[in-house]
Amino acid sequence: MNYLDIAIVEAHNSQIIAIADVSTYTVGKAIDNPFIEISPPGFGKVSLTFTPRSVNVFNSTSLKLTAGEVKPAVLPDGIYKIRYSIRPNYENFVEKNILRISALKERFDRAFLRNDPFSCSVRQAGKISSKLDMISFYLQYAMAAAGICNDHLAMDLYRKASRLLEKLDC
Repeated sequence: MNYLDIAIVEAHNSQIIAIADVSTYTVGKAIDNPFIEISPPGFGKVSLTFTPRSVNVFNSTSLKLTAGEVKPAVLPDGIYKIRYSIRPNYENFVEKNILRISALKERFDRAFLRNDPFSCSVRQAGKISSKLDMISFYLQYAMAAAGICNDHLAMDLYRKASRLLEKLDC
């Protein structure tokens, strides 16, 4: 019996999404018609071939967000709906909602490095540290909410983290 599962691989590159096949397949049986459907936030569903037992990398061109003639763009943050299946595809599938936070995480990292606690007063450094902790908490909470398909809560928490990050300054 097949047990299908996928996992997002942290690529540290906002222009790609890397999806690993972490499935368990029946020994000695061919894997027929591996197929993945990805719905990026704000865009339609894209159906793509998928290589089992490996990490598959997609960019804005492969997801049909940009034309092939232009350089791949930064993928949008938000909820990605992903469905991986094999034949019979109507029966053997796994669906996941993934909250992508790459762009916000890059902003968080820049803010983290920009707000040097040694250049602030002790009191101000404590406030910055508390805000950074709260932003990190919101992002972890948002990803957990997306993982259980609570898209509304996930995006509310993402927006709260983004607003806090905009106000962060030493």
